[in-house]
Amino acid sequence: MLADIALTFIIAPSALLVLLLCAGAALFAPTAALAAVLIAGVAFWGILVSDMSTRDFAADTEDMTGVVSGGVARRYLRQYAATVLLGLMFTGAVALRWSFAQPVRALALVSGYRWNASRPQR
Repeated sequence: MLADIALTFIIAPSALLVLLLCAGAALFAPTAALAAVLIAGVAFWGILVSDMSTRDFAADTEDMTGVVSGGVARRYLRQYAATVLLGLMFTGAVALRWSFAQPVRALALVSGYRWNASRPQR
């Protein structure tokens, strides 16, 4: 999983810069601007991981996954875990800031559910 993340950053070195910018903006932006930081982070994360499942085929390294622990059978699980961890890296600072001011929204962000403040609670 960590090798997939490292390979992602090697293929797209600009992702490290965007990751630092998202984290810095999330830590220093006003609370009202966190949604915009989150949208930017999620958009870049989505673009970054969009080719993760086909990267092995495109780079002609599919055979190398057989020597990794779990081999080809666990490739999907490794790629899924790397995608989730990358998502937490891009959105974790926003979730941390929201955990103090709006804990339900932070939990929704981490769990992947959309929280709608205008909908009445049951």
